[in-house]
Amino acid sequence: MSYWKACKIGGVCPLAVHRSCPLLLVAIAFLLSCVLYYPHMWDNDIWFILSTGRSIVQDGFFTVDPPTLHQGLSYLPQQWLSAVLDWSVYSMVGQGGLVFLYYLFAAVLVILFFRLGLLVINGPRIVPAIITALFTFFILSFVNVRPHVFDFIVIVSTALLLEKYTIQGNIRWLIPLPIIEVVEMNLHMTMWPLMFIVGAGYFLFVPKKYPYRRTPLLICGCVCLISCFVNPYGLDGVTFVMRSLAVDLSTANIIELQPASLENSYGKQFFLLLFAMAVFIRYKKPNVPARWLAILMVFIGMALATSRSIPLFYLACFVVMLFAFADGHTLFLDKVNARIQTQKTKRMVKGALGTFLAVGSLAVLAAGIHGISQYPDRAEKSRQETAIWLAENAPIGSKVYTCFNDGGLLEFYGFKAYIDPRAELFYKEMNGQKDIMSEWWAMKSGELDFNDLVAEYDFDYIFVNGISDSSLYYGLYISPEYTLIYDDYCCSIYMSVEKAEQSGYRAIPKTDVLPEALSATA
Repeated sequence: MSYWKACKIGGVCPLAVHRSCPLLLVAIAFLLSCVLYYPHMWDNDIWFILSTGRSIVQDGFFTVDPPTLHQGLSYLPQQWLSAVLDWSVYSMVGQGGLVFLYYLFAAVLVILFFRLGLLVINGPRIVPAIITALFTFFILSFVNVRPHVFDFIVIVSTALLLEKYTIQGNIRWLIPLPIIEVVEMNLHMTMWPLMFIVGAGYFLFVPKKYPYRRTPLLICGCVCLISCFVNPYGLDGVTFVMRSLAVDLSTANIIELQPASLENSYGKQFFLLLFAMAVFIRYKKPNVPARWLAILMVFIGMALATSRSIPLFYLACFVVMLFAFADGHTLFLDKVNARIQTQKTKRMVKGALGTFLAVGSLAVLAAGIHGISQYPDRAEKSRQETAIWLAENAPIGSKVYTCFNDGGLLEFYGFKAYIDPRAELFYKEMNGQKDIMSEWWAMKSGELDFNDLVAEYDFDYIFVNGISDSSLYYGLYISPEYTLIYDDYCCSIYMSVEKAEQSGYRAIPKTDVLPEALSATA
């Protein structure tokens, strides 16, 4: 007799828990993750997303980029619906309300994954609860106020519905899929193929245990493909992902756009988990369905191509883990029970597990509270306060030089920035006008003189960040051609000497002492 069946008859097990305990474990993991990762929730990309949402709400849909100083750049806001949603919430309840909304989305993701675990692991609820808790700690580190959380929800909800169809063979589980695809298409156009990647695994690999019909899947796939065209940009919205793939984004030198590499932390984590999964599958030979091994291989290929796809690989790994423990968990727990016979041993195991969970929870909580107390850090405060000062003391709509990371923030406050974090926009293949990304990198590398860039664009103000662009920060500080009009820790605002004199700004004297942000590394 199975150990867990014996527990139901009347046996006592140190691992047998009340029905509510698995839910409590998942809830605690979620709340601790929210506290631990709170400082990472407010992502820098949110500023251009908010600007996009505001533009659409005020002026309607556009195909020519409005925020930058460049004229006539073709631009398709591929996350228009999430941008409108973000701006609507932010304008009503501010930053805290928007963060709370994305925590709700994260909660939906965790609940869906737990439901998938309960469906796949037909046994004690504590097993999928433990895997869900691990999933929560891991995946919430990648959740912030960006539309990526919707991509995760699409993968898990698609897997849940297709698993129900696999087991029951009832086509009613396929009906929500086109609706989900329409929503995803408008929230994050670039990632509409995700549902088809998951669906292809179920279409190509039909399990012998559940020989469901493929025809309904094929019809559903066709309807989903047609539903992709339900967006304000029609065919252009559908083909946006193909056009963006034709651009070599690796030249932007942004970590998340680079192929997975051991040279950065993203890549190291990816290859470590990839190695662990390979060893686990090779030696333990878990009974994982071929469909999910195929899906996992696709996500591995995507992660190798660009680091921003690594979280999709992690998510697929946890789904594979659910299937790996679907049949083997009872054998594992039977072995545990065989080693725990006496009441004294059972009490010791319960005490050890309780102590471990309590100490671990307190440690995570302490780390999270410490992180929150340090957020935002001094550099981020300096960046935002400098942007606010400029908004209060300069005409809205002025042309401002910014680096890649800071452009979105200045655009949010109404300025025309030189460049911002929308990498695809600044390649000629996408904007149809000019390769601004290469121009910016030529300036950063010294191939293009900054004075030539200023002469070409006639910047009204120069917003320079000593953390992300230390060379220019120091170069402007020692240059006699530029006047410093504002300085706050690592961020400064300059004007050409001529424009500063005409505008009447009070020049801040430059001394022989380096700015505070550079003095430690000079």
